Amino acid sequence: MLQQAGVIRYTRGRISVLDVDALTDAACDCYDVVQAEYRHLNAAPEH
Repeated sequence: MLQQAGVIRYTRGRISVLDVDALTDAACDCYDVVQAEYRHLNAAPEH
């Protein structure tokens, strides 16, 4: 489905994202939650 839509390409175990915006739109709402947590965990410590 995603490959046919031109969003990703996969071959020999390698996945390439061709259209990040379309992939984000196709993802569930939990994508935003995961991104926010990732940014929180990787934020520079405040002094």
